[in-house]
Amino acid sequence: MGKDKQFGIFAAMTTPFGADGAIDMGKLVPHARACIAAGCAGISTFGTTGEGPSIGTAERRLVLEALRAGGIDGTQIVPGIAVSAVDDAASHAQVAAEFGCHALLVTPPIFYKGVGPAEVTEWYAALLGKTAADGPGYILYNIPQVTGVKVTGETIAALNTRFPGRIVGVKDSSGDWDNALAMLQSFPDLHILIGDERVLDKGVKLGASGAISGVANFRVDLLNDVLAGKPASAALAPLVEAIVEHPATPAVKALVGHLSGDIEWRRVRAPLRALSDTEAQRLGRRYDELFAREAA
Repeated sequence: MGKDKQFGIFAAMTTPFGADGAIDMGKLVPHARACIAAGCAGISTFGTTGEGPSIGTAERRLVLEALRAGGIDGTQIVPGIAVSAVDDAASHAQVAAEFGCHALLVTPPIFYKGVGPAEVTEWYAALLGKTAADGPGYILYNIPQVTGVKVTGETIAALNTRFPGRIVGVKDSSGDWDNALAMLQSFPDLHILIGDERVLDKGVKLGASGAISGVANFRVDLLNDVLAGKPASAALAPLVEAIVEHPATPAVKALVGHLSGDIEWRRVRAPLRALSDTEAQRLGRRYDELFAREAA
C-alpha cells in the first residue's frame, strides 16, 4: 500500500444488529458488497461508525470470515482497533493479519485522558512490538473528541523513525483543518485521510489520498468525484451537517435504513442510542430534499 497511488475512498462501514443484539451477517455482507459495487475502494470494519469498541475479538473473526465467504478479500478491508490494553489491541491485529487485511486503523488508548505525545508514542510502540513487521500497516487514527487523546506530529515522526515502513497513514477526524493541513505538509509520504467530508476537497488539492467515510455507506459517488478533482457536490456539506446534528453513528445507520427501506438498520449497541422515529424521519426528509434539489 505505497503512497505512489491513492488510498481511495473506504466506507466506514456501519454494523447491523439483530433484535437479539448479535451482528446480523445477513445484512452486513450484502451491505459491504454494495459499498464496493458502488465504488468504494474497500470497507473499514469496527471503526467509530461501525461501533468497533463494542465488538470483541471472537465477533471480529466471525465478521471477517463472513466477509471472506461473501467474496470480499482481506485486501479490501481495514479493521479498526480502539482499546486501551495493548494485548487486546494485538489480538485484534492478529485476527486482521490472519485474513490478510489491507491495513489497521488504530486509535491511541481510549481510557486515560491527559496523556502526552511521548506516552502515546510508547503505547503504539508497545503494540507495534507485539505485531509482525510483515503484517498490515498502521493507519493512526486521530479523533480526540472521541478518545480524549491526540495523535500528534511528534508521535507520527517518532514511530516513523523507530518502525520504518510500518506507519502507512493517518486518518484525521479531529475536525480541525489546521491540524489536517499540518499533517499534509509534514508527512507527504504517508496516506493522509480526511475524516471530515466537508473539507475533503481542500485536502485532496494538497495531497490527501482518500478518506474512510461514513457517508460512503450510501453516497461514495460524491466522494469519488472529489477525489478525482471534480467540484464537490453542493449537497455534500449540508448532508454532513445534517448527520452531525445527531450522534453520527446512529445518524448514519438511520440513513442506511432510510435508503434501504429497512428500519432495523437503526439498531445500535449500548451505550449508544438509536435515533427516534421522529429524528430518523426528519433526517431522511433532509436527505431527500438535498438530493431532489441537486437533481433539479
